[in-house]
Amino acid sequence: IAFGVQRTFWRDGLGSWRLYLGPFNLSEGIHKIEYFSVDLRGNEEAHGFLDVAVDNTAPQTSVAYSGPVLIPPFASDVGPEDRNALITSKTGIVLSAIDPVTQGVAVGVENILYRVDSGAFQVYLGSFTLASEGFHTIEYQSLDKLQNTEALGTLRVAVDNTPPVNTITIGEPKRFIFGCINMISTFTPVGLSAIDPVYQDTRSGVDRILFKVEPSTSGAAGFQVYRGPFTLPQGTYLVTFKGVDRLGNEKPDNLTIAV
Repeated sequence: IAFGVQRTFWRDGLGSWRLYLGPFNLSEGIHKIEYFSVDLRGNEEAHGFLDVAVDNTAPQTSVAYSGPVLIPPFASDVGPEDRNALITSKTGIVLSAIDPVTQGVAVGVENILYRVDSGAFQVYLGSFTLASEGFHTIEYQSLDKLQNTEALGTLRVAVDNTPPVNTITIGEPKRFIFGCINMISTFTPVGLSAIDPVYQDTRSGVDRILFKVEPSTSGAAGFQVYRGPFTLPQGTYLVTFKGVDRLGNEKPDNLTIAV
């Protein structure tokens, strides 16, 4: 024999009993729902219990870089100024996400999605690079296992793969043969300079100039930091020199000099 259900009651934790009228929502956090029904004869079932954790908080994504990078504030010769970072095509862009614990609950990150320059969104599987020089816009967001979705984040970067342009300046006295410097004296100053050209509206600026003289005249092997004009003793030398920009882009040049 069944007399039919008269009412169903529920409460959250030790709160007041409520008449069940239909589906209801719970605030974020941990809940213990207690419930029972009563039939038309007043028979009350054994109370049931349901443990529920509610997570409405989206994950939070952070950005890092693996490899050469410049972060604001930039030096005055670096451009453009409105980028989040200047990088090279060797620089890895690293995304990571956490699902913050709110009211004791965090369901965990499901995926990080990103796209480059308004392309299709793709699942982030690991560090990625940007091949072409110039400006790029990266959009990203994370989703947790309940599909709580982070607001779209935006990263504006500029890629600089262009090395500085090197110049060697030979002072006086010097002698030219066939339009080329063939001979200088031990008093002739040798100067070096470099400029970082703007390409695709981007440059990271010259960081230092390096040079080496072979055979060595100072006893030091390898490249040295250029600090000003220098002279050479009698002999024949190969001078190799290069400007290095703040992202490590470089391209050496050399000149043979007879003294």
